[in-house]
Amino acid sequence: KKTDVEIRAQRWFGMKSSEMDQNAKYTLALIANRDAIDPKRHYKKEARKPGKMPTLFQVGEVVNSSTDFYSGRLTRKERKPNLAQEILSDDRLRPYIKSKFDGLQAESEKNGKKA
Repeated sequence: KKTDVEIRAQRWFGMKSSEMDQNAKYTLALIANRDAIDPKRHYKKEARKPGKMPTLFQVGEVVNSSTDFYSGRLTRKERKPNLAQEILSDDRLRPYIKSKFDGLQAESEKNGKKA
């Protein structure tokens, strides 16, 4: 008898379940909370329960086209090993992330909690 994961994999064209290591957990958590990262973009709410990680997922690498040589590619210095480090090193988002963090720190200090 087939398990629930195997049945769902058949519906997703035979996708294999990937290994759930720490890097994959961070990447999935960032994708789930992507609306908190960029204030100018709005995303549709996810249908799954909060805190529940998907079992069927695949992580790939973006291959740049030769037509995007100057406009749409990251230089070797800008590339980071994982999605979290790329987001934290983005100069456009850094002031927003810092202001949100400082606001949360001030709020927790006001309530008497140490962060």
